[in-house]
Amino acid sequence: MKNTLTSNQIHIWRSSRTDKIRPAQVLSRYLDYPANQIKFSKSKHGKPKLAKPRVKIYFNLSHSYQENLFALTATSAVGIDIEKHRKNIDRIKVSRRFFSKDLAEKVQHLSEAASIKLFFKAWTFYEAFLKAKGLSIFSGRKYKNKFNAKTFKKKSMLLLNFKIQEIKISKNYSAAIASQVKNTKIKFFKI
Repeated sequence: MKNTLTSNQIHIWRSSRTDKIRPAQVLSRYLDYPANQIKFSKSKHGKPKLAKPRVKIYFNLSHSYQENLFALTATSAVGIDIEKHRKNIDRIKVSRRFFSKDLAEKVQHLSEAASIKLFFKAWTFYEAFLKAKGLSIFSGRKYKNKFNAKTFKKKSMLLLNFKIQEIKISKNYSAAIASQVKNTKIKFFKI
Protein backbone atom coordinates (compact mmCIF):
# COMPACT_ATOMS: atom_id res chain seq x y z
CA MET A 1 0.00 0.00 0.00
CA LYS A 2 1.37 3.40 -1.00
CA ASN A 3 1.72 6.11 1.65
CA THR A 4 0.76 9.66 0.65
CA LEU A 5 1.82 13.07 1.94
CA THR A 6 -0.43 16.12 1.82
CA SER A 7 1.09 19.58 1.39
CA ASN A 8 0.98 20.37 5.11
CA GLN A 9 2.14 17.01 6.46
CA ILE A 10 5.45 15.84 7.77
CA HIS A 11 5.79 12.12 8.28
CA ILE A 12 8.32 10.99 10.85
CA TRP A 13 9.40 7.37 10.91
CA ARG A 14 10.98 6.13 14.13
CA SER A 15 12.99 3.06 14.95
CA SER A 16 14.23 2.31 18.45
CA ARG A 17 16.47 -0.54 17.44
CA THR A 18 20.12 -0.91 16.72
CA ASP A 19 19.44 -1.34 13.00
CA LYS A 20 19.16 2.00 11.26
CA ILE A 21 16.22 3.16 9.19
CA ARG A 22 16.84 2.38 5.54
CA PRO A 23 15.79 5.50 3.60
CA ALA A 24 15.18 3.67 0.31
CA GLN A 25 12.75 1.27 1.98
CA VAL A 26 10.75 4.11 3.52
CA LEU A 27 10.81 6.21 0.33
CA SER A 28 9.63 3.27 -1.78
CA ARG A 29 6.38 3.33 0.24
CA TYR A 30 5.70 6.83 -1.08
CA LEU A 31 7.14 6.67 -4.57
CA ASP A 32 5.72 3.43 -5.92
CA TYR A 33 9.29 2.67 -6.92
CA PRO A 34 11.37 -0.37 -5.91
CA ALA A 35 13.68 0.33 -2.98
CA ASN A 36 16.63 -1.37 -4.69
CA GLN A 37 16.38 1.06 -7.64
CA ILE A 38 16.28 4.26 -5.58
CA LYS A 39 19.57 6.16 -5.85
CA PHE A 40 20.89 8.99 -3.69
CA SER A 41 23.31 11.85 -4.10
CA LYS A 42 24.50 14.49 -1.64
CA SER A 43 24.56 18.27 -1.52
CA LYS A 44 27.90 20.04 -1.17
CA HIS A 45 27.45 19.95 2.62
CA GLY A 46 26.55 16.24 2.63
CA LYS A 47 22.75 16.39 2.87
CA PRO A 48 21.29 13.32 1.14
CA LYS A 49 18.83 13.80 -1.71
CA LEU A 50 17.12 11.67 -4.33
CA ALA A 51 19.05 11.13 -7.55
CA LYS A 52 16.65 8.50 -8.95
CA PRO A 53 13.73 8.70 -9.38
CA ARG A 54 13.59 12.46 -9.92
CA VAL A 55 10.55 13.44 -7.91
CA LYS A 56 9.84 16.18 -5.39
CA ILE A 57 10.01 14.64 -1.99
CA TYR A 58 12.14 16.07 0.76
CA PHE A 59 13.66 14.02 3.55
CA ASN A 60 16.23 13.99 6.29
CA LEU A 61 17.40 11.53 8.91
CA SER A 62 19.12 11.48 12.26
CA HIS A 63 20.17 8.91 14.81
CA SER A 64 21.59 8.91 18.30
CA TYR A 65 22.46 5.65 20.01
CA GLN A 66 19.42 3.38 19.47
CA GLU A 67 16.94 6.07 18.37
CA ASN A 68 16.52 6.68 14.63
CA LEU A 69 14.30 9.30 12.96
CA PHE A 70 13.49 9.82 9.28
CA ALA A 71 11.34 12.80 8.21
CA LEU A 72 9.60 13.38 4.86
CA THR A 73 7.59 16.23 3.33
CA ALA A 74 6.14 16.84 -0.11
CA THR A 75 6.58 20.61 -0.23
CA SER A 76 9.69 21.89 1.54
CA ALA A 77 13.17 21.09 2.70
CA VAL A 78 13.20 19.42 6.09
CA GLY A 79 15.79 18.88 8.79
CA ILE A 80 15.54 16.59 11.79
CA ASP A 81 17.89 15.93 14.68
CA ILE A 82 17.87 13.71 17.75
CA GLU A 83 20.41 13.56 20.56
CA LYS A 84 20.65 11.40 23.63
CA HIS A 85 21.27 13.43 26.78
CA ARG A 86 24.76 12.73 28.02
CA LYS A 87 27.24 14.24 30.44
CA ASN A 88 30.46 13.49 28.54
CA ILE A 89 30.28 16.55 26.28
CA ASP A 90 31.74 19.99 27.01
CA ARG A 91 28.40 21.83 26.92
CA ILE A 92 29.95 25.16 27.85
CA LYS A 93 32.63 25.11 25.14
CA VAL A 94 30.18 23.95 22.44
CA SER A 95 27.57 26.51 23.54
CA ARG A 96 30.08 29.36 23.35
CA ARG A 97 31.09 28.28 19.87
CA PHE A 98 27.64 27.75 18.34
CA PHE A 99 25.08 29.71 20.41
CA SER A 100 24.59 33.30 21.55
CA LYS A 101 26.51 34.58 24.57
CA ASP A 102 23.40 34.68 26.80
CA LEU A 103 22.43 31.09 25.94
CA ALA A 104 25.97 29.86 26.59
CA GLU A 105 25.94 31.63 29.97
CA LYS A 106 22.58 30.10 30.85
CA VAL A 107 23.84 26.60 29.97
CA GLN A 108 26.87 27.27 32.18
CA HIS A 109 24.95 28.50 35.25
CA LEU A 110 22.07 26.02 35.43
CA SER A 111 22.13 22.85 37.51
CA GLU A 112 23.71 19.93 35.67
CA ALA A 113 20.36 18.29 34.82
CA ALA A 114 18.80 21.56 33.61
CA SER A 115 21.97 22.47 31.70
CA ILE A 116 21.99 19.13 29.87
CA LYS A 117 18.31 19.46 28.98
CA LEU A 118 18.65 23.06 27.68
CA PHE A 119 21.89 22.33 25.80
CA PHE A 120 20.49 19.36 23.90
CA LYS A 121 17.21 21.14 23.14
CA ALA A 122 19.17 24.08 21.70
CA TRP A 123 21.54 21.77 19.82
CA THR A 124 18.74 19.78 18.16
CA PHE A 125 16.97 23.02 17.13
CA TYR A 126 20.24 24.36 15.72
CA GLU A 127 21.14 21.20 13.83
CA ALA A 128 17.59 20.59 12.49
CA PHE A 129 17.55 24.17 11.14
CA LEU A 130 20.96 23.83 9.48
CA LYS A 131 20.04 20.47 7.96
CA ALA A 132 16.82 21.95 6.53
CA LYS A 133 18.88 24.79 5.03
CA GLY A 134 21.38 22.27 3.66
CA LEU A 135 24.24 23.78 5.66
CA SER A 136 27.03 22.22 7.68
CA ILE A 137 27.41 22.93 11.37
CA PHE A 138 30.35 25.25 10.72
CA SER A 139 28.86 27.14 7.78
CA GLY A 140 25.78 27.82 9.91
CA ARG A 141 27.64 29.66 12.66
CA LYS A 142 26.44 32.98 11.22
CA TYR A 143 23.06 32.15 12.81
CA LYS A 144 24.47 31.64 16.32
CA ASN A 145 22.90 34.82 17.75
CA LYS A 146 19.46 33.60 16.65
CA PHE A 147 19.84 30.76 19.14
CA ASN A 148 19.53 32.73 22.38
CA ALA A 149 18.18 32.05 25.87
CA LYS A 150 14.81 33.70 25.16
CA THR A 151 14.22 31.41 22.17
CA PHE A 152 14.16 28.22 24.24
CA LYS A 153 11.36 29.15 26.61
CA LYS A 154 8.96 27.89 23.92
CA LYS A 155 8.46 24.54 22.19
CA SER A 156 8.97 26.08 18.74
CA MET A 157 10.54 29.06 16.98
CA LEU A 158 10.41 30.72 13.58
CA LEU A 159 13.70 31.51 11.86
CA LEU A 160 14.02 32.68 8.24
CA ASN A 161 10.61 31.15 7.35
CA PHE A 162 11.57 27.85 8.94
CA LYS A 163 9.47 26.61 11.81
CA ILE A 164 11.63 24.68 14.24
CA GLN A 165 9.80 22.63 16.80
CA GLU A 166 10.51 20.20 19.56
CA ILE A 167 9.60 16.54 19.12
CA LYS A 168 8.94 14.53 22.27
CA ILE A 169 10.70 11.16 22.13
CA SER A 170 11.60 10.30 25.73
CA LYS A 171 12.97 12.04 28.81
CA ASN A 172 16.55 11.04 27.91
CA TYR A 173 16.46 12.45 24.37
CA SER A 174 15.94 15.82 22.72
CA ALA A 175 14.69 16.02 19.13
CA ALA A 176 13.61 18.80 16.78
CA ILE A 177 12.32 19.23 13.25
CA ALA A 178 12.64 22.24 10.95
CA SER A 179 10.68 22.92 7.76
CA GLN A 180 8.85 25.57 5.78
CA VAL A 181 5.68 23.47 5.66
CA LYS A 182 2.69 25.72 6.41
CA ASN A 183 0.19 24.67 9.11
CA THR A 184 2.30 21.64 9.85
CA LYS A 185 0.65 18.37 10.79
CA ILE A 186 3.15 15.77 12.00
CA LYS A 187 2.28 12.12 11.71
CA PHE A 188 4.44 9.45 13.36
CA PHE A 189 5.13 5.92 12.11
CA LYS A 190 7.10 3.08 13.71
CA ILE A 191 9.38 0.70 11.90
